[in-house]
Amino acid sequence: ARCAHRHLVYVDDDIVVGRETVEAIRTAVSAGAGIVGVWLEPTFIGPPSWWLSGGQYHYLGVHHTVEEAKTWGACMAVDTKLAQQIGLTFRNDLGRRGNSLRSGEDTAFLPELRAAGASERFLRDSVAAHQVPPERSRLSYLLRRSWWQGRSEVCRSTALSSLRKEWRRAVAPGPAAASVGRRYLLSLLYTGAVLSGIVTEGAIRAIRRGRGRLPGSS
Repeated sequence: ARCAHRHLVYVDDDIVVGRETVEAIRTAVSAGAGIVGVWLEPTFIGPPSWWLSGGQYHYLGVHHTVEEAKTWGACMAVDTKLAQQIGLTFRNDLGRRGNSLRSGEDTAFLPELRAAGASERFLRDSVAAHQVPPERSRLSYLLRRSWWQGRSEVCRSTALSSLRKEWRRAVAPGPAAASVGRRYLLSLLYTGAVLSGIVTEGAIRAIRRGRGRLPGSS
């Protein structure tokens, strides 16, 4: 379906956006921004366990450090008119479907919109609260999420660079970072899960190519 408005704001159903943030987004798009992102802050129920620190926040769709923060689809505004003009849509092979935890449909979409001329504003002082239910703080969920991250990176042809990115995020210092020793332990744990997902997706695609089918995944 085509959007009747010039700009569209995407907000996940577990995001809480205050009036000030909405007005800041409105001001940014009125000033000509074609992409607007905001700071995504986690809201946990109880303190996170040892296996979850700021280095894993991206698996939950929230930001940890200003240096790494960028526009994510949990709360963003985009110039839909420009997207329609160039025939740009979100990729069907990325994003949540069924029981999969594929991701990256937003971060694959935005570079193409930028390349088409969209200017971007990231509003570091405008906050959207991303609620994190207890089940998403469990180690089993986070390992499954990072495994699907690896599979998603293969779809995006960014498998090698993603391993460097995952390691860098996990060991980086920050306000919610673990101790140095625990950061490296978590880096091995989650980067290993991403690597496992990369290998799985690569194997599935190799098998399907051998059978004469288009690359895909289950």
